[in-house]
Amino acid sequence: MKSPTRKQLRAATAVVHWYLGRHFQTPTDPGVVAMFCDPARVGAFSVDRRALRSGEGDALFRLLVATTMFQRRQDVQILRILRGMRRRDALEVSSSRRLLRLVDHAKCGHLKSSVALHDDCDLSKDVVTHTGCCTANPEVECHLKRHTVLLKRYGHFGKVPTSLALMLREAGVTDLRGLRRTVLRKERNPLGRARALEAALSRLGA
Repeated sequence: MKSPTRKQLRAATAVVHWYLGRHFQTPTDPGVVAMFCDPARVGAFSVDRRALRSGEGDALFRLLVATTMFQRRQDVQILRILRGMRRRDALEVSSSRRLLRLVDHAKCGHLKSSVALHDDCDLSKDVVTHTGCCTANPEVECHLKRHTVLLKRYGHFGKVPTSLALMLREAGVTDLRGLRRTVLRKERNPLGRARALEAALSRLGA
């Protein structure tokens, strides 16, 4: 592999300087905190910056759901979906407490645990009507069938917010702040904490 030329190094350095000086962490920079705090960019999924800094569980969960939406899709497409969702619907799919209340009142046993949800629920979208459907309990109305339409992703994506909430419950915590506290109590080393937190979030989003 050849080493970069001086011209290539100068060009790369200029690009990095431009990005850090003009674009990094501005509201138009996708994926950074400023974007997720801006209602104009993400609609009702926006979070209060102070709430994020203080580690409020509701703000962190809403941010987690919003960022999960971006899996393998263009930013502009997902931002359009986030902005287009009504506030009432956005707050439902991005609140672990509301999702767990829906789970507790659900008539389908496949929503009672993250394992059952993953293994037994075959949520999809009808190819004709594009409404949420399943073969496991086709006659039962459930919030997952609504969520897969609201989120406008592939059929079984409607399970994701509820799955995240169930995994928090099964980890013995009520929100992401509680999950962070649990990890920090177990790990003392800063690097170990970072890796443990990353692993915990990866399990939630798997």
